[in-house]
Amino acid sequence: MIMSTSMKKTAMFFQLSAAALMCPAANGQTAVPKAIFDTPFEVVGTGGESNRRMSGDVELEPGGRYFFSFTARRSGSGSGTVVTGPDCANVDWGISDPVAARRSFVFRVPEDKPPHKEKFHLGGWRMTGKVLFESVELRPVKAVWGKSGGMELGHGEEVSGNRYVFATQMGSVGRNDSRPLFAHDIGYNTDRWCFWRGAHVTYRHALDGRRFFSGKVAVHCGWHTAGGARVEVRADGRDWIELGVVTNTGVFEFTVPVSEFPAKEVFVRVVGLSKASLQMHSYAYEGLVDGEPVQAFGATRYVDAQTGELLAQIKAPSFYAEDYGERVCEGAGVVCWRASAAHKIPQTRRAPEEKAPKGEGIVIRTAANEAEAAQLVVSAKDALSGVRVELEGDLLSAAGARIARGAVDVRRVGYVRIEQPTDSEGCRGMWPDPLLPQDKDGCAVAAGANQPFRVRAKPPKGTPKGVYRGTLVVRHSSGSLSVPLEVEVFGFELPDEMTCETAFGFSFGGVCSYHCLKTDEQREVVLDKYLSLLGANHISPYDPAPLAPWKVSWKGKENPATAEPVFDWARWDAAVEKAFRKYHFNTLMIPVRGLGGGTFHARREPSMLGVPGTNEVYHVLMAKYLGGIESHLREKGWLNKAYVYWFDEPEPKDYDFVKNGFSTLKRHAPALRRMLTEQPEEELFGYPNLWCPLTPHLHAGAEAKCRAAGDKFWWYVCCGPKAPYVTEFIDHPGVEMRLWSWQTWKEDVQGLLIWATTYWTSYAAYPDFLQNPYEDPMSWVSGYSTKRGVKRAWGNGDGRLVYPPLSAADGRAKAPVLDAPVPSIRLEMLGDGIEDYEYFVMLKRRLARASAAERKRYETLLSVPESITKTMTDFSIDPSHIEAHRVKLARALEALGL
Repeated sequence: MIMSTSMKKTAMFFQLSAAALMCPAANGQTAVPKAIFDTPFEVVGTGGESNRRMSGDVELEPGGRYFFSFTARRSGSGSGTVVTGPDCANVDWGISDPVAARRSFVFRVPEDKPPHKEKFHLGGWRMTGKVLFESVELRPVKAVWGKSGGMELGHGEEVSGNRYVFATQMGSVGRNDSRPLFAHDIGYNTDRWCFWRGAHVTYRHALDGRRFFSGKVAVHCGWHTAGGARVEVRADGRDWIELGVVTNTGVFEFTVPVSEFPAKEVFVRVVGLSKASLQMHSYAYEGLVDGEPVQAFGATRYVDAQTGELLAQIKAPSFYAEDYGERVCEGAGVVCWRASAAHKIPQTRRAPEEKAPKGEGIVIRTAANEAEAAQLVVSAKDALSGVRVELEGDLLSAAGARIARGAVDVRRVGYVRIEQPTDSEGCRGMWPDPLLPQDKDGCAVAAGANQPFRVRAKPPKGTPKGVYRGTLVVRHSSGSLSVPLEVEVFGFELPDEMTCETAFGFSFGGVCSYHCLKTDEQREVVLDKYLSLLGANHISPYDPAPLAPWKVSWKGKENPATAEPVFDWARWDAAVEKAFRKYHFNTLMIPVRGLGGGTFHARREPSMLGVPGTNEVYHVLMAKYLGGIESHLREKGWLNKAYVYWFDEPEPKDYDFVKNGFSTLKRHAPALRRMLTEQPEEELFGYPNLWCPLTPHLHAGAEAKCRAAGDKFWWYVCCGPKAPYVTEFIDHPGVEMRLWSWQTWKEDVQGLLIWATTYWTSYAAYPDFLQNPYEDPMSWVSGYSTKRGVKRAWGNGDGRLVYPPLSAADGRAKAPVLDAPVPSIRLEMLGDGIEDYEYFVMLKRRLARASAAERKRYETLLSVPESITKTMTDFSIDPSHIEAHRVKLARALEALGL
């Protein structure tokens, strides 16, 4: 996690205004100019390429590190990118919040001969609207590297056993800086190096008292228009040798020749060649080192070069924290320990020393008709095979009540290799995500490795309140161990259908491709398995009836003015009834023809039966068509679940088009909910009545006015936002997807949306065959003018909450695969959070008819504690806070009765 301190205005640094006075620095660096910008000031964008305010020349120390900070907020509506910083290290921001927020980053100046002069800029790129800048500050800083495993390591570095890894974290507060960065003369933009002819960057890898015995370099080029970049290596002062050339987009890997080892230090240089025009989004180096095996992680603190004040900090990845877990039993060569289901457990983490209370094992607390899980981790001291965890018999309460063995599911946690971290929260390595069914012969666990198992209990409706006990048996090649399992069932049950609405994309066509489905019967079987999995986690797909769409034909269409629609609802009605009855979905997206549609990228004009939307006959047709849809939904009792989602993420240039489409909907089907994935804007007020902004943009527009008019709110995450926000990415803390529902309750939002659940491949990144999501967890861009063969990253696991079965993972099955899909940790965390939201709903309803004394006692529980989430970016990744408040909610519901 990244932490920035608040800026204190002292005499030791300077608010930037208009002149260019210089003063000496205590550490030998040239201090910042006393003045650069007069603030506050406003930049107005009209959608052009660039509109920014520039400073005069600012003299900086070559190779020096500087901390640049400012406060910014958007005034009114607008879009586009805010650009900030010196020309040598620009950083883009998506600033849409009308509330002023402090932004800051560290950059390192190119190493050239003094004096080095830079111009600073604040403004926008293709920006519309106004952004106000205030309190612009620049401070020289020193980097203080972390100490771990007897070594000095900075952020992005780690040693696991005898394997050293460094990966740039150029999206972090440290931006282009890192401990291995030796020298550079190259442009930097936001999270990437920008190459031209002769531009170069050099990294030096060296560890205290250790030698390297191998080396492997990985360079990710995310943008390329011409030329290339040469990758070179030099070890222990020997001559530079060429490893290869980066010539296009993608990840390029190079192995350092064994002749260069052993080496105390290894230099890697990347140099732009003739006509070079490309960008390097990440650089990584890994190799074996000598010495005692250790587990060590780097960290960086940036302190004011003159005062020593801590300004920013990049800690070791939270993924590697070891402050949780308790041992429950151990035997020869194996330790079993427990952890919350919300922890993502590294394969190489040490088993905790702390022991669970005597007699305790896995403990789960849940309501009837609710699924809740915990993790049992098998840590192998020696290599194990045939590892399997099973529940031995049913669970029994002291009163003789029973929970059948089948109500407890035990899955093996699978891992995927993250090569390109999504953002500053992630890191390279093996990350847990797929929840695999156990093989009947068990699995292998390497010596020194962890294998978590997810134990999930769902007591059926009507299960009496009480504590139910049983035994989990851990079987392996060297014997077996017994672990107590305790499931406490609260004195209430959850409903089948949740209150928090969900709307998630689900591409069944892609599923059919991976499963090699050839007949309608096969498709029905597999579809049921996917919908059952989504329903079990309270996720409603946009379209719950992909195999049974409703149809409409037009009688007398030769004369559009008098044509009449003829609807065929039979198969669709049956599928939708099943969706609500069996899977308990709570929303239904209604596809509407004739409105046109599209996104900010491209759109289709409205037309019905060839009649354009500008013709009044068009409205005659749409009145009959939309009126028929609305009437049928009202008759079936589904209007309260239905919504129309016909345009995605408009920009201001699209607003008139969007208003026109919503006007048509509102005119001819006023009871249909009109959903738009956009923040509330004054210009759009009165058109959508169901707003769905990106999570950081909830408060960015006319939210209060829309709420006062009765509009409702969902919100969404996708390829953004990234850290420090809650996200759907694999390489983020496990608790985040559960926490999202707590933020949803806190912000009075009624629903969640994610664009896809089964986005397993990109036709741009994988044009010739289907991507294997177990082998490549990155969601690569498709569409938006992305060329064939180009890999542009959206984020690890973006739009991918479900996995195909292993038997269909590479999409090359030649015979139909009817196996069930595999849930992810993130999917189950989402489901758990939606159930938590229901606890709040139930307590609020119960308190509405409670006595004054009861309300006084329990009403405070309806507020989400700040220890869980204070703001959208200030929240705890420790799941114990959520778990503790959830139990308080449960005890209140038990005390109040239902």
